[in-house]
This record gives sequence, structure tokens and C-alpha cells, in this order.
Amino acid sequence: FMLSGQMGASLSHAVPHGNPIEIFVAYSESGPLPFPISPMYSDYISTTVGLMSQNTTLLYWGNASPTGVTKKNTIDDIFKELLSKVT
Repeated sequence: FMLSGQMGASLSHAVPHGNPIEIFVAYSESGPLPFPISPMYSDYISTTVGLMSQNTTLLYWGNASPTGVTKKNTIDDIFKELLSKVT
């Protein structure tokens, strides 16, 4: 599983971020994932989507509507799907 997103602050700081702006998730049940593009780049989602194989599931929560991903209504919907794959 790969979890990425814009958290409203630098991801390099070890401070909890309570107000996420968007969350982007990729998972594959058949193989490894490539390294993602950093969220510090404005086109990180579209570039990362282009790196993923066809059998990768891509989930998104936030205000944008990126192409190539399944947009979820809540963060909870994303984690419910992820947990259903590992339990």
C-alpha cells in the first residue's frame, strides 16, 4: 500500500497533521508499487498515476477531481476499503 497526500505542512516534520487537504492511495494485490512523486509538486497525482500498472487500484479523497483515480466521499471510505483487503 502507498499512502500519500497534501497534509497542510511539510511531511518531513514529525508533527501530527489534523487537517488533511487530500489523500491519495494506491494499492496492488499482484505486485510492488513504484516510488511515488512527492506531494510538494502540483502534478504529483497525475504523474504518479502514470507510473502505476493497470492492476493498481487508485483512491482519492479531496476537493480536486484527478483523472485515473476513484474519488471517495470520506476518508473513512478509503480506510474501509484498505482494511477489507488486509483482514
